[in-house]
Amino acid sequence: MAGVSRTTVSNVINGNTKRVSQSTIDRITKILKEQNYVPHMGSVMLSGHGSRIIGVVLGFSFIHGMQSLQDSFVGEITGTLQVEAENRGYYIMLIGGEKIDNVVDMASRWNVEGLIIIGYNEERYHQLSRKLNKKMVLIDAYPKGGYSFQNVGVDDYSGGYQIGEYLYSCGYHRALFIAETEEDSDYARWLGFKQAMERNGGFCSRSRYVVVPQEPRRRLKKYKELLPHFLETKALAFSSDYTAVEAINYFT
Repeated sequence: MAGVSRTTVSNVINGNTKRVSQSTIDRITKILKEQNYVPHMGSVMLSGHGSRIIGVVLGFSFIHGMQSLQDSFVGEITGTLQVEAENRGYYIMLIGGEKIDNVVDMASRWNVEGLIIIGYNEERYHQLSRKLNKKMVLIDAYPKGGYSFQNVGVDDYSGGYQIGEYLYSCGYHRALFIAETEEDSDYARWLGFKQAMERNGGFCSRSRYVVVPQEPRRRLKKYKELLPHFLETKALAFSSDYTAVEAINYFT
């Protein structure tokens, strides 16, 4: 249809256009669009030009007691990754990451070009990297020492510090910090909160770090039990938006 060889068409489809004129590229591209051509992924992977698939590994099935994709943060970041990948001609594949071997199997079978991993700690990352030779970027990972991997995250300590400083400036010197765990982002935010309170006033005891259950019903029951203590201190800081909104809805 284009009046050129199959090799030339293949080169245009795969982006190898150094020896192809612009008029030929335009003619082939127009025909591909008119014919609604879709490349066969198996052929693309076998061609050696890469699968154009990026694996998004979800390191946990549940968060805040619900499926991980129901969480606003996980859902939004996954959706954004999909949009940005497609805008650049790539595809997103979701991979359950609770079992390391499952990640290795899926990434190898589909020849993914790289992995974006949500919810892995340093130990699990190293376990995976020893079994799988793929480029990886982690989201919100917290190393015990210096970083030995590529990580995208936020300054949790500073965020906690700003919360503590703000509450102290409003006169809430005995505010409590509510979290679901005693590690990673929760703990880093607590340390910032604690530091701000102590720099502004005095000792912030560990008893002000309140860990609540991750299962929703048990968490709400805990809020009910702690209500007199909450009323006494008059202010609460939460480690996540989700639990903060949940508590607001419960108390009102």
